[in-house]
Amino acid sequence: MIYNFIDISKPLEFNSIGKFQDNSPDYMHADRPLSNFELIVMTKGALYLKKGDTKYAVSEGQYLFLYPKEGERRKGYRPSPAEYYWMHFSCNSHLLVENPSPNDFISTDHSIYLPAQADLLAPEKVLLLMRMLQDHRRSKYLSSLDYANYLTTLILCEIYQQYISQMRSDSKTVKSLAAADPEKGKPARHSSSSILYSDMSDYIRLNLHKNLKIQDIADHFGYNAKHLSLICKEYSGFTLKHYMMKLKIEQAQFLLLDTNDSVQQISASLGFPDSHNFSRTFKAVTGMTPSECRTLYGRKILNQ
Repeated sequence: MIYNFIDISKPLEFNSIGKFQDNSPDYMHADRPLSNFELIVMTKGALYLKKGDTKYAVSEGQYLFLYPKEGERRKGYRPSPAEYYWMHFSCNSHLLVENPSPNDFISTDHSIYLPAQADLLAPEKVLLLMRMLQDHRRSKYLSSLDYANYLTTLILCEIYQQYISQMRSDSKTVKSLAAADPEKGKPARHSSSSILYSDMSDYIRLNLHKNLKIQDIADHFGYNAKHLSLICKEYSGFTLKHYMMKLKIEQAQFLLLDTNDSVQQISASLGFPDSHNFSRTFKAVTGMTPSECRTLYGRKILNQ
């Protein structure tokens, strides 16, 4: 696989950011040149984009990283409704690296490696940072370009951390499967724990709209609740209860900034018993109320 090597020994240089939305089934990306780097994070629909001779089909929850190349243009090749955030920037150094070694991903604090396209483990975290950057660019009282550059760099670093977290999880699974007991034909505990954690995380995300209890998860997977909480703590750093709440609040932050839904609507959509309970929990986790969060980071740049 070809990876993009990006030097972050100095902050990336921010250029522009926005949100695109077109609900028409006939939408296709316009034919345009690309003079700097572009990051696209899909929120709804699909984007079918061709750059040079390469075609990409980007779906909800995925990112696309494009680099400039002389003579290459980007344009849509298939119609589809699409909604996504985009960001343009420049960097100090960029190389294409084929199949970097695992050590390359952890040997330096001054570079990151990213494939052109991948799933995001927690797209709402990336989108929240992009919304903060949007708000910064619209703000009249905070217009430092250095701030924008550092936040641009942080967005790429967040994507990188999510990507290598997935890589490490997959690597542990593969190694553990290789060390399986040949007589029993079962994978080692570490492998089963890694898979179980991944399945739990997916299950929680799929059920954020419910007032999910730890016992509900234990019943679904057929494990003791304490055992599941220990596994969650091992892989996420949070107990299962706190991990569930963390995901709910991250999704709440995204909904507060990306939609016009009321606090009551968001509270109900995330399975809270009432909006007062939601607001208390939100403030306990973030240090601000939902309304304060929306006021602080609510400005956005939308182009259709």
